Amino acid sequence: MGEPAMVWKNPDGSEQLAYPRGPAGTQTFMAYVGPDGTLQRIEKVLDGAF
Repeated sequence: MGEPAMVWKNPDGSEQLAYPRGPAGTQTFMAYVGPDGTLQRIEKVLDGAF
């Protein structure tokens, strides 16, 4: 997915990475990476009802 727009580092060493996509970031995904560096999950975080 390339370089994330934002990264949050958690105290346990895990990270949350934001990937806005589409015009004006209307499709945004969050990738969750465990403390060991493995991808845990990817979630679509916008539902389009704004």
